[in-house]
Amino acid sequence: MSAGERAAGSGKASPGKLAILYDGSCEMCRASVDGVMQFDNSGAIEPLDLHREEVRAQFPGLTRENLLEQLHAVDERGRVYRGARAINEILRWQRGLRGCLAYL
Repeated sequence: MSAGERAAGSGKASPGKLAILYDGSCEMCRASVDGVMQFDNSGAIEPLDLHREEVRAQFPGLTRENLLEQLHAVDERGRVYRGARAINEILRWQRGLRGCLAYL
């Protein structure tokens, strides 16, 4: 059983990952996630398109309407971060000086 299968329906990211739920049909959202992935030095950021059925099944407690309103990040313990707090959490996961940006 894969990590994704274990996490299905759990409302949690895969072990050791920070799931970033984004609108894959939105050009600005895709560009933002591309920027996050270029910045990421942790290898732990897992972008997930909220329009994929298996992603919605993995996070049943998050409504599509809320997900479309702002960026959501979910950690492996099921903690949900929204909007600016999600960006801060992405920064916090970074190694070295990049991770220090979360505390500014």
